[in-house]
Amino acid sequence: MCIYNNEAKRMSLKLKMLVFEKSMKFPYVYYEEHHSGEILSKLVYDTDIASNIYSSRLRRVLAPIIFVAVFAVAMMIINPFMTIVLIAFNVILFLINALLSNPMKKVGKKLSKNNAVMTNILSDMIAGAGISKIYDINHKGVLKYKTVNNQYTVEQKEKNASGCFTRNV
Repeated sequence: MCIYNNEAKRMSLKLKMLVFEKSMKFPYVYYEEHHSGEILSKLVYDTDIASNIYSSRLRRVLAPIIFVAVFAVAMMIINPFMTIVLIAFNVILFLINALLSNPMKKVGKKLSKNNAVMTNILSDMIAGAGISKIYDINHKGVLKYKTVNNQYTVEQKEKNASGCFTRNV
């Protein structure tokens, strides 16, 4: 586990470095067309989500596969018919779970998009903090941020709820 965790952290760092290096090679037009907050969101939020695959999710997927392979041999020796029935049942559950994961993907995309919008708003508010204090326009930015943040929270709850649903199947 220690080796796996160290390798997961190393791969996470490598992934973030690759994304950063690629983003530095984009043409100047890309930076003109995309808000700096959106770029920051992709560099931070999206890479963190992708890094989670290495840190915990991959281990959660690989461990059961290894266990099934080891135990299936012993089960085949003890009762081949029951082993085949259990394997068929697990394949059916896997297919149902795959079908139910599509809503989670959609919610994940919404979360990523909302995170980029929130980062854009915060970036604008911080960059224009002096001007907004002078003209007392800060309340509009705060209201806009609160609206997007509330929407993000609702979608996060939706994602968690759909994740619970797929795990119970």
